[in-house]
Amino acid sequence: MIIGKHLKNRFVSSMICMVLLVLTVASGLVMDNPILVRADSLTLSVSYSQLQCGSPVTFTMNASGGSGNYKYMLNCMELWNSDYNGYYYVTDPSRLTGYSDSNMLDITFCASGTYRMQFYVMDMTTYSYTRKIVTLTINDASYPSVESLADGVVSQCRAAGNYSDYDTALWLHDWLVDNCSYDYSGMYCSAEGMLARGNGTCEAYHRAYEMLLKRAGISYGRMEGNGHVWTAVKMDGDWYQVDVTWDDNGYASKGSYENYLYFGIDDYIMNLVHSEHYVHSGYESNSLKNNYLYKSGTIDRWYNKFTSEITSNIASRQETFSMDVSDNIPQGYMDVIYNIVAYKIGVVDWNTDSVNVSLSASYDGSRINVVATYSDKNVSSGSGESDNREETTSGNVGSGTTGNREETTSSGNAGSGTSGSSGVTSSGNSGSGHTTIDKVTMDNFNNNIILAGPTGSLPTIVTGSGTVVDLPDVPDNVVVEEVRDDGSIKAVISVQGPYKDGLDSQITTEYRSPVKISEKDKNAKKILSSIYNGIVVKRLYLLIKGINKNAGR
Repeated sequence: MIIGKHLKNRFVSSMICMVLLVLTVASGLVMDNPILVRADSLTLSVSYSQLQCGSPVTFTMNASGGSGNYKYMLNCMELWNSDYNGYYYVTDPSRLTGYSDSNMLDITFCASGTYRMQFYVMDMTTYSYTRKIVTLTINDASYPSVESLADGVVSQCRAAGNYSDYDTALWLHDWLVDNCSYDYSGMYCSAEGMLARGNGTCEAYHRAYEMLLKRAGISYGRMEGNGHVWTAVKMDGDWYQVDVTWDDNGYASKGSYENYLYFGIDDYIMNLVHSEHYVHSGYESNSLKNNYLYKSGTIDRWYNKFTSEITSNIASRQETFSMDVSDNIPQGYMDVIYNIVAYKIGVVDWNTDSVNVSLSASYDGSRINVVATYSDKNVSSGSGESDNREETTSGNVGSGTTGNREETTSSGNAGSGTSGSSGVTSSGNSGSGHTTIDKVTMDNFNNNIILAGPTGSLPTIVTGSGTVVDLPDVPDNVVVEEVRDDGSIKAVISVQGPYKDGLDSQITTEYRSPVKISEKDKNAKKILSSIYNGIVVKRLYLLIKGINKNAGR
């Protein structure tokens, strides 16, 4: 009875296997996905030629046992990552070729390291399979490890003078865009693809970017949605969304705005780009301060189209108004760009000399909608006083009258004088051997003072005799003396002559920028560049001392 019971069980097991076989063949399942049990009698060994990088290494798979009717495949290829103490895929397993009649396979390695590879053999008669895991280490001085390559890129970044979170994250983003390309075969899915081969999928862009950010000490996170992967990056205390893959679109001219559309956007804009994106706890991105288009000024290409209309609506005290958006760029681009335009409208200082103005703007896909609030300023005037202005004097100054302006006075004993809105004129006694500069040429635009003179140079000074004194380009000795609580800056320039017409001058200029500048951005030339490129300076005063070069100091 016991024997009969065993025979019955074996019969049932055989019938089950036959049913599985029939179902497998009938369903047309390909043998790339082995689903049947392994056969203990089937074995696989793997040998390979000399290990090297840069040229193919031939792997030979040798099977024994079973029916002798075999097919072979490489199922996955992984690389050890010392950063995380584990292996990661070098190639996407779903992109490998599957089972093949050939038992030989050529693989080209592009980086030193320890690799783990899984080879399979299938008995095509019984449909049983087995696998062989091969671990090998390659050391080739000409092909550094992925970690070493990442270290080298970050070293280049530092050598280029990038230390702030923003500058570092942007430089590393640009390095990937400039040195890598998208792998349309979908094969390479790791940092190895980007750093060692120069191509890979969105997964590879993200993996390479996070490896670089990690070495630069910048926090990062993984974002997913709509079958895509990108990166959350923490810059100067705030989280931002960065999609290096989409910035490296493959058809835009390198360095164009299209290469920066997705650097530093917030969750709202990213959801417009990828509908499946949601706010990730711990990576909440709700700031655009470090958005590239905004921070670099590139957004002004679109923003400037609306400034006149905004100024007009402010002048008529409109509390709500809409501005139509017309552009021939793709709607997806518009969703990014015009939301950033709306952001800039909301943070720019729109105050006038008599009214405080606060604007809030949003983009709805076809229009920019603005809500404005107004509050009057307290205005007073009197002898020796100026309304809404900054004032600096050197020497003894007599009585004078100004209205809504900036004031400059020359050194020496100045008598009474009157100044208009476009400049300053003072008269007084010049000491022996002294030359008095008594007018500073400025432009006046809606009661806001802006610097005269070409981009990259100091204002032109006109002497009392009408002789133009050309001052040099922006000097190196510029000092940011103070960053105020509201984020504005006080930058001081001290320049000494001699200059044309024998004038030897020392000029101290103080800029009180209306633009909020962080502690990490106290780069004097960048500040001056932004001022000279047409930004209205509402609080500016110049202290000018004219001294003959032959006179003592």
